[in-house]
Amino acid sequence: MSIPNKPFFFEILNRMKQILTHNPNWGRFIFIAVFILLCWVYDLDKTLSGRPQSIHIWRQTTSLSIALNYYEHDNSLFKPQLHSQFCSDGMSGQSAGEFPLVYFCVAKLWKVFGVHEWIFRLVQLLILFFGLFALFETCNYFLKNQFWSGFVSLILFTSPMVVFYGINFLPDGTSLALMFIGWFFVLRYHLIRRTYWLWIAAFFFTFALTIKITSAISLIAFLGWVVFELIFRKKEDRIINYYYLQILPYIIVIALTTAWYVYVDYYNTLHRGNYSEHSILPIWKMTSEKFEIIKDQVNKIFLMQYMNPYMQYLTFAVWVGLAMRFWKNSQIQNWGILVLPFGAFSVLMLWFQVLHGHDYYLIVLLIAFAFVWLMLFSVLKNYEWMRHPLMYGLLLAIFAYNVYSCQIVLKERYKGWMNDWFVKNLEAVGELDPLFDQLKIGKDDRVISIPDPSVTASLYFMNRPGYTDFGSDFNQEEGFRKRIEQGAKYLIVNDTTILDKPVVKAFAEHYMGQYRNVKIFDLRPYATQTPKE
Repeated sequence: MSIPNKPFFFEILNRMKQILTHNPNWGRFIFIAVFILLCWVYDLDKTLSGRPQSIHIWRQTTSLSIALNYYEHDNSLFKPQLHSQFCSDGMSGQSAGEFPLVYFCVAKLWKVFGVHEWIFRLVQLLILFFGLFALFETCNYFLKNQFWSGFVSLILFTSPMVVFYGINFLPDGTSLALMFIGWFFVLRYHLIRRTYWLWIAAFFFTFALTIKITSAISLIAFLGWVVFELIFRKKEDRIINYYYLQILPYIIVIALTTAWYVYVDYYNTLHRGNYSEHSILPIWKMTSEKFEIIKDQVNKIFLMQYMNPYMQYLTFAVWVGLAMRFWKNSQIQNWGILVLPFGAFSVLMLWFQVLHGHDYYLIVLLIAFAFVWLMLFSVLKNYEWMRHPLMYGLLLAIFAYNVYSCQIVLKERYKGWMNDWFVKNLEAVGELDPLFDQLKIGKDDRVISIPDPSVTASLYFMNRPGYTDFGSDFNQEEGFRKRIEQGAKYLIVNDTTILDKPVVKAFAEHYMGQYRNVKIFDLRPYATQTPKE
C-alpha cells in the first residue's frame, strides 16, 4: 500500500481546515451531534422511559405531583397543588414554590398526548439543550473559535448533577439553562441595538429567577458593572452604556421576581403549608455537628457528583491564574473574575445548611465555572500555540475523561443505597392501579401512605390524595384519628415491617389486599369509633 507524499497529505489537512473554518455552521452541527451522542453515552434514552427514582425522588415527585394536579384539576397557573394534603390544616395540597410554568405547560401537553413522564423529561432536556447552545453561541462571539466555545458549553454537560437533575424533573438545571438563554439575547441587543431583545432576555431572566433565586449571581454581577459605569465613567468611556430605556427591562425582572416570591409567601400563608424553603440558611446559624455532617457529605459524595474532582481543581487553578494577572486584564474582565466566583461563594455561605442532602442547589453556580473557562480562552486566544493540534488534542482528552467520569457516576445513582427506596418500596406503589380498581378505591379517595418521609412521593406514584409522614405524626394514635376524621379512607403500607408497631397494628385490622411489598387496609370502620382509653 502506497503512502501519500507529505505535501499532498498536508494539502488535504489544509483543505479540511479551510472547510471547517470558513463554514460558520459546522460548529453548530457538531455541537448538536455531540450533545446527542452524550445523551446516548449517558443512557438518557433509558432514563426517558423510566420512573422517577434514585437520589432526591422526594423532590422529583414534588414537581411531578404539581404537574399531574394541573392535569387532573385544570387549576389556574397561580394555584398549584400537590397530592399531599398537608396544607389548610390537612384539607388541601395547595402550596407554591418555584414558578410553575414548566409544570403547567407539561400538563397541557399531557392533555394532548396523554400522561407520560418522558414528555416532562423531554421538555427539560430540550430547555437544557437550548441553554447550552445559547452559551455556545455567546462564547463563539467572544472567542471566534467554535472548538473552544463547544468545550466551554459542553463541559457543563459532563457534570453528573446537570445531566441527572436536568432530565429528572428538578428545576435547577432549567434555571441555569434559562439564564444562558437570557444572556444570549442580551448579546443580541448589543449586536443589533434593538431594545426588544432586552425584553426577551428579561422574560428568560425572570423565568430563571422565579424558579431559582440563586441563579441571580450573574445578573447581579452584570448590573453591578452597569451601575459602576454610570457612576464612575464618562459616557464615551462606558462599555455597556445603557440609557434608562435599556435599564427598564432589568427593573421589571427585579419587580416581577419580587412579586412572585411575595405571592408565594401569601399563598403558603393562606393555606398554611409550604414544601420549599425560600429564606436563607447561612453557615453561621448551624451547629458544629451539622457542619461536620455536611462537610462529610461534600467530601464523600458531592465532590464526585458535581464535576470530576480533577476538573474542579483545574478550574480553581485557572481562576487563580486569571486573578494573578490582575494588572493585565481589562476592568470588566477583573470585575467578572472577582464578582462571579465571590457571588457563588456567597450563595454557598448563605444557603450552606441546605447542602445537607440537597446537592442540586450547586447547579446554578456552574455559570461561574463557565465564565472562568470563557475568560481563559479569551485571554489566550491570540497565542498561536492555542491553535496547535496538540492543544486541541489535550482539550479533547480532558473533555473525554470528564464524559467517562460522568458516565460512571450516573450509573452509580441507579445502584445500591441511592436507589434502594424506589426498588424496595416505591416501585410497587406505582403499579397499584389494577388492585385499586379491584378494591374500588377511587382517585379522589384519601389515603394514609406510610412509611414515607417525603412530601408526596408515594402519593404521586399511586395518584391519590392523602397523607404521608410529612406533616403528620403516625407514631401516635391521635395522628391516625385526625387524618381519618379529615377523610382518609385507606391505609397503604409499603414496608410491612412497620405493622409490628402497636400504633400501626391498631389501624391495620381490616385487611383488603396486597401487591408485592404493599398491603392495603380499610380505615372507614374507624371513622365512627371513639378513641380507646
